[in-house]
Amino acid sequence: MINDFISDALKKLTEKKIEEYKNGEKSFEDIKRNIDEEIENATDQLVEDASAMYIQHFKEVMYPNALNERDKASSFIASIDQVWQEGFIASESLYLIVIEMATQFNSIFRELSLEEKKGKEYKYFVLRELHGRACQQFLEILELLKGGFADGAYARWRSMYEISVIADFIRMNEDVVAQRYFEESFDDKGTREWAKAAPCFSKYKYVKLSDIKKQCEFSGDLWDDQYKLANKVVHASPEETFNRLGVSNDARKKFIPVGRSNYGLAAPAINSAITLCHITVFFFRLITRGNLLVYTRALTKWVGHIQQTYLEIERSCFSK
Repeated sequence: MINDFISDALKKLTEKKIEEYKNGEKSFEDIKRNIDEEIENATDQLVEDASAMYIQHFKEVMYPNALNERDKASSFIASIDQVWQEGFIASESLYLIVIEMATQFNSIFRELSLEEKKGKEYKYFVLRELHGRACQQFLEILELLKGGFADGAYARWRSMYEISVIADFIRMNEDVVAQRYFEESFDDKGTREWAKAAPCFSKYKYVKLSDIKKQCEFSGDLWDDQYKLANKVVHASPEETFNRLGVSNDARKKFIPVGRSNYGLAAPAINSAITLCHITVFFFRLITRGNLLVYTRALTKWVGHIQQTYLEIERSCFSK
């Protein structure tokens, strides 16, 4: 439509000048030079008129196009669910289990005596908030997975992993560290000044997340590699640009992925489940109760079930 408009405008201008040539009003060289000049002068107006036509066209077709695309997306999302449904349901169950356990844990903590709570008030307050944030992010990741966005889910897991590092560090240290963490929420300069309240960082000028991670109990090469990959997913790295999680290597050679995919969902699903379990366990370790030990053991076993479920789906549907 727009190309026709521009072509017609240029055609009319050229025909007008040819008529002038036929009538002997101007020489061929004059006509040619005049056409070049008028085309150059008319360019801005042509672009303005053409863009206005584009906008009008967009307005006319946006509803039918968007509704048609919604229908396509709904059908594809349904096909994703057919493949990964068992894993999704297991993940949803984990979310509900964790919320229920956390609710019971909060009730247990509130019933503690002042003596039992002493030295744990800020840690409880901060860990509760971190745990709540992790639960929300887990649900966000699950929605991205259901939508077919493996790379987006993995990028979101990166934030969840960072929460697990902070939660573990706060759990391991004195209440003053949690207090400083909370107080810095009113004046956060992004320098992690709160971490300097811990003896291990008292002489540091600047504390990096990697420094905190080295102090944590669960840090290891496995999670270092996963976190590095997540950083590549988040940023414009060459590796992630040409090797997306949501598309196989064979398929990548044939097309450029621009939307949803049912491929590559296992890794972010498994990682997010494990990380939610970690953060929940860090929260529950604040106090010692027999039923809390049962909770953590049950969570660990359920995460193992989730891992097995996603890997079996991946092997059965995508392995050659």
